[in-house]
Amino acid sequence: PRPQYRQVEDIAKTEYESWLDQTLHNKAMWISVEEVFQNDSKVQGKIFASLQKTYPPALDEVIEDRRQLEDLEKLQMFVKKWITDCLTRSWNAIGDSERILSEDIAVRLFQKLLAPFGPENGFSCLPSILTENIGRPPDHWPFIRQTVRGIFRNWNAVATSGGAAKKRRKTAAAEDDDNENGSPPAPGPPPPQLQAVALRHGYHGL
Repeated sequence: PRPQYRQVEDIAKTEYESWLDQTLHNKAMWISVEEVFQNDSKVQGKIFASLQKTYPPALDEVIEDRRQLEDLEKLQMFVKKWITDCLTRSWNAIGDSERILSEDIAVRLFQKLLAPFGPENGFSCLPSILTENIGRPPDHWPFIRQTVRGIFRNWNAVATSGGAAKKRRKTAAAEDDDNENGSPPAPGPPPPQLQAVALRHGYHGL
């Protein structure tokens, strides 16, 4: 049966809101990167690209996990995966990473991503699907520093034992040379307007 006008309108609204959410999310990540990595557009671009690329796989891993986990455990699982993968890719994508991407700077970045527009604004770069029942973590959530510290300790341990930490990290993101111009990618075009959505779903009455 041919979809009703209201159904088509709801589809168009949902698609457009999804596009707006993604645009805002990208803007929030870029603001966070700019604040933490000031005056280095190339590094900003690398870090931003790493954040973008590692976010969806981290969320997918949590969603696909069938264990009975508490909401906070799911959120911690996502954050740990995102931080680990992002830092690994970023380390390999930028030069002089030992100086630029220190433990304290990494902590600052992910703390900023918790509330990119400030503590008074409710927006967060964390997935709303993981925070809707428990709320956004506090601005200086201890789990972020604990996670970052664990990653750096592991890297240092590997380097001390065999000098292979840098080589191991290089394998994860050697190709991450995109977005070198230091500017966030332009948002894609908005989803189809109502007329186009209607046609796609076989409704020609608009």
